Amino acid sequence: MMFLSQLSLNSRNTDVHRDLASPYEMHRTLMRAFPNPDSGGAGRVLFRIEAPRDEDAEPTVIVQSELQPDWTGLQKKQYATVNGPKPIAFASRADGAQATSDAAQIRNGDRFRFRLVANPTVKRKVEGRKNGRRDACVTEEQQLAWLVRKGEAGGFHLAKIETDDDRSVPNVTVTPGGRMTTHRKKDKNTLCHLGVRFDGVLIVADAVKFAETLASGIGSAKAFGFGLLSIARA
Repeated sequence: MMFLSQLSLNSRNTDVHRDLASPYEMHRTLMRAFPNPDSGGAGRVLFRIEAPRDEDAEPTVIVQSELQPDWTGLQKKQYATVNGPKPIAFASRADGAQATSDAAQIRNGDRFRFRLVANPTVKRKVEGRKNGRRDACVTEEQQLAWLVRKGEAGGFHLAKIETDDDRSVPNVTVTPGGRMTTHRKKDKNTLCHLGVRFDGVLIVADAVKFAETLASGIGSAKAFGFGLLSIARA
């Protein structure tokens, strides 16, 4: 079971301006809707900031959480108008048979439209450093290759389309999001992430793995607004 919330932000609120300028501050604000570590913690929380489609619309934040959030505090501060939380669950069957559950059914071969804002990186070994380092995937070719690898590990592959010159390419639009710099107060570190938005069509290859991917997200820097995979039937 997961919970999905949509927060329509109040652009006249000064806290909203602060949080939109800093994914770290946005994360801190959202986490106030969940139990603190002394009370068991928030569980897994993923979020994505959606820019308004036109200048008169408010920006929104999509939040997917393992626990049911309490948005009362943000509403009292007129931070956002909240839709949700809506409970959502996925039932998967790798053999394609109907799962015996009222949850949303996922089966091998299912096609979904998807959106993913991610921080595509590759981990490289560095002599003298235990954990190596993460380098950003900077070209569209590298970013698509990263998504293909994540799909193979996460139970899906990208649908293909034919081009005018008879090539078969992934049915995915890649939109650069630019570099996002965040100043983290607790250790005074400055973090930099390269954001990329993927919109396209995927096909489920392993329903069980895919359900796990939906719950856990994709890639690194999830606390900074990356990794939430949103789907709709194609």
